[in-house]
Amino acid sequence: SDCCENWDGVVCGADGRVFSLSLYSFGLNREFNASILLPLEQLRELNLSFNSITGWTEAKGARKLSSSLTKLELLYLSYNMLNGQILPQLSGFQSLRQLYLW
Repeated sequence: SDCCENWDGVVCGADGRVFSLSLYSFGLNREFNASILLPLEQLRELNLSFNSITGWTEAKGARKLSSSLTKLELLYLSYNMLNGQILPQLSGFQSLRQLYLW
């Protein structure tokens, strides 16, 4: 099935590539495996707000998330349970314009 037309929270461009993904209040309640986002190279907006995410991990040996998501501009992480340092993980996102950490 086509995720662009049939999945809630997924918005695609005319080329059929995902450019916005909202997992807002999705029930995520541990470290988020960010490696699942690697194929979404056109992603511009990611909303992970209102979950219970404690941090994120990337698969060992995989390319860094920031080198794959080079177009990410908006990142919503508000209302989670983030702990530890977050800036080192976010420092590679060169296109990031807005970061929400409420």
